[in-house]
Amino acid sequence: MGSPGRVRMKKEVIKMSGPVCCYQCATTIEKEVLRLNGMKNAEMEYKKGLMTVEYDEKVVNKVAIQKKSRRGPETFRDPAMNVRDDLPLLFLF
Repeated sequence: MGSPGRVRMKKEVIKMSGPVCCYQCATTIEKEVLRLNGMKNAEMEYKKGLMTVEYDEKVVNKVAIQKKSRRGPETFRDPAMNVRDDLPLLFLF
């Protein structure tokens, strides 16, 4: 049993829905996933199409993370997503 005020984080590996072309794209996707409230860590293995994530299940869920990890600016700025605005948005082209 954990402490009453302590947040329990879930760690899992998520298969990406499509290929990630390069390290720069993977980094951009990681940063965008980390903008979701409740995220602690996101690490992309772009060659394998996998992302290891650590998050608070009470705040965010796997479906929201998968939606956020889909590439494209329209996904990154979806107003329906629960996004933290305190992190800068960086696109590398």
